[in-house]
Amino acid sequence: MKICFPVKENNGLESMLYGHFGTAPIFIVCDTENDSVEVVENGHLDPLTGKHPEGGCNPIKALNGAVVDVVVVAGIGKGAMSKLGDAGISVYQGNATLNVGENLKLIKDKKLILFDINNTCLHHH
Repeated sequence: MKICFPVKENNGLESMLYGHFGTAPIFIVCDTENDSVEVVENGHLDPLTGKHPEGGCNPIKALNGAVVDVVVVAGIGKGAMSKLGDAGISVYQGNATLNVGENLKLIKDKKLILFDINNTCLHHH
């Protein structure tokens, strides 16, 4: 299984979850089958502003060609969550106070819950 974690900077498994999926500068993708870690730059951010169009997050473009099964995130907009779901990607609510490695353990141990569409971000930060 390939699990994606939006982060601000690449510190491998020590990276902290970023607060919002769409504006995360990079993603850490962990492959649980071969224990590999890949860093993917957000392919949907404007290089000058570091933002995506308001209300126009394209999560598949953001993943920049990376194929993932699951996203673990601290915050996400309703549109992005719906588009990920339409692509067959499950979205779990991660613990923003823990790093990628700790959240990875939680999801492997089935201790994270699916993100509720009613608790998504209402605006961008």
